[in-house]
Amino acid sequence: MYKSSVYIILFFIAVESSSASLKLEELGENLSKLATVLHNTCVRKTGIPEATILSMREGNFEEDDKSKEYVTCIWLESQIVKPDGTLNRDRMMELCPPQIKETGPKIVLGCWEKVEEVTPLEKRVYELQKCFYKSDPENHIMI
Repeated sequence: MYKSSVYIILFFIAVESSSASLKLEELGENLSKLATVLHNTCVRKTGIPEATILSMREGNFEEDDKSKEYVTCIWLESQIVKPDGTLNRDRMMELCPPQIKETGPKIVLGCWEKVEEVTPLEKRVYELQKCFYKSDPENHIMI
């Protein structure tokens, strides 16, 4: 439960130093450590360069396979998106940090409705991530 909980929470937390409303260090030592684990897991699985992740944090979403794979890895590892490609609303709500409990899930659900029929899964999740950024750049999450 601990690992899964952190993955979900990390989805909702920006690891940006400039414009994010929530900073990783505001969540405490345990979540910070697990954010690193999740990030490192998906970097290792996808081989994405750190520079590409930093660019996505700024809202620059390239249409390349590694970016799509990384974003999909984050959402799947967090269990917010299930392996069958459906959104796990209960998990998202259950583990959302209180600081963004009112806004984050609403944005995700609104974006999900826009992309739910997009295939394949990697494209759907990537479009979801881009929609989230466009809807609320100040609270966009990219770990």
